[in-house]
Amino acid sequence: MMTTLLIGLAALVALFYAARRLMSGSELADASQIGKKMKVVRNVTRTECPWLKQTIASGTVVYRYPASPYAKPQEDHVLVTLGAEQPIFEMPENSVVDTGPSLL
Repeated sequence: MMTTLLIGLAALVALFYAARRLMSGSELADASQIGKKMKVVRNVTRTECPWLKQTIASGTVVYRYPASPYAKPQEDHVLVTLGAEQPIFEMPENSVVDTGPSLL
């Protein structure tokens, strides 16, 4: 019983740290998972999204990245990346628009 509890606790801690790494942008995008090309339509600041390393400027091209069981974006947010082997982070869904298929 105690072993089962310890394994469950270890799994929860691992999931927590994986999700936290993803939100902080320390996970890198796998080129095979990159989705639609999107464009940022307004500045997204660290005040609005404190996990960002810097403000994402309007006009920046990003690529949608799929959610996974351990890394789901908040409601009304999407996971994006600047390209292959770039950090994955989440942004408000209303800050980006689809511009067509991925060019990667």
